[in-house]
Amino acid sequence: MDKKVRLQIRVLLLIVKLISGIHLKEEYQQDLDGIRDQLKDMTE
Repeated sequence: MDKKVRLQIRVLLLIVKLISGIHLKEEYQQDLDGIRDQLKDMTE
């Protein structure tokens, strides 16, 4: 549970960063891919 909460916070922070700096989207794409992989692992 604690891991999930921490992951959600990371996702929220990432979304805020993307909204405030859409021109940096490519830089965060790797982070998004990493989070997506983590979410897949958790839901399997």
